[in-house]
Amino acid sequence: MPAGATAEAAAKLAAAGKSVTWQSMQTGRDLPALVASLRGAGFPPAVIRAVVNQLLNEKFADQYAAAMPPYWKRSAQTPAQIAAQQAVSEERRKLFESLLGDDARASAALDPTTRLQRYGNLSDAKIDAVAKIERDYNELRRNAYSQGQTNLLGNMEERQKQQAMMEREMRADLASVLTPEELESFELRNSTAASKVMNNIRGFDVTEQEYAALYRLQQASDTANHARTGVAVSSPEAAAQMLAAQQALGDQVRTVLTDDRFYKYLQASDYTYAQVMRSLSAFPNVTPAAAYEVTKIQRDLQSEMMRMSKDTSLPTTERAEQYRTLVKTSEGRIDALLGPDAAAAYKKQGMGRIFTSLRSQGGG
Repeated sequence: MPAGATAEAAAKLAAAGKSVTWQSMQTGRDLPALVASLRGAGFPPAVIRAVVNQLLNEKFADQYAAAMPPYWKRSAQTPAQIAAQQAVSEERRKLFESLLGDDARASAALDPTTRLQRYGNLSDAKIDAVAKIERDYNELRRNAYSQGQTNLLGNMEERQKQQAMMEREMRADLASVLTPEELESFELRNSTAASKVMNNIRGFDVTEQEYAALYRLQQASDTANHARTGVAVSSPEAAAQMLAAQQALGDQVRTVLTDDRFYKYLQASDYTYAQVMRSLSAFPNVTPAAAYEVTKIQRDLQSEMMRMSKDTSLPTTERAEQYRTLVKTSEGRIDALLGPDAAAAYKKQGMGRIFTSLRSQGGG
């Protein structure tokens, strides 16, 4: 059926007050004429977007299928397959935008609740600019992933550097279209640091001011850790820095959540503390505060062991003696905190086994 006939038929149906059927929408596949007909019939933009999305899904279904690997290989896609999927997605996106014009904008497709949750008070133009930046960087991440798949034994340090650099560049691009206040508001809702904090507070209530304070602490910690990306991930320096950063973040959170919510936050955010609590679950008299002190003792012990391992000037026998002294001192602190029964049980399971391991490294 000619394009004009499709549009004319749909318009006549609408003018007659009759339903435009799905079959009539599909007839001829003249998508520009169909969009014009639906608009002329008074359909809301959201309905037209839904119709066009479905028709495009059908139109590109075979191309997507051809670009996908067999289902049993979907976890090991080749760079060529990922590139083919991206090409189909880009072609689909361009057609969608050409069909709907302004109604295809990211801001136009948002319902009020989602808009407020994700973008706050940003204008349409700024939402559209942010959406484009996010889309561009998502494509870059997919490209980086596909390249990484070709070298699974590649340099993890280089991958971390690349990821950190990409995050810095994306933030700079966002800062170029948003004011500092708008950028902070956006990141409070959508950043990696925000996601971490939101996950950590799922089990209890915080105010907006407390959330913002927790977010800023998490963001500062993440930024500092990214700055250390040049240190090999397997090095004692990197491991010690990670331990110190985790402990510093916990102590800072304690200034925001000054009640028992602090320990609930730790339960979700600090793996070591969560493991300590799990190991001591059979001893209800052990308080969360005591478990936190145990966590800090463990970190102090690990950090000091790492420092000593780097000191090649120490003779082997002297280092072994220092190990023994360090482990014995740490165990004494654990015993004093938990009492003999809980301490003995703790050192036989979970994180407590670290003392047995470190004692053996120390030579006894």
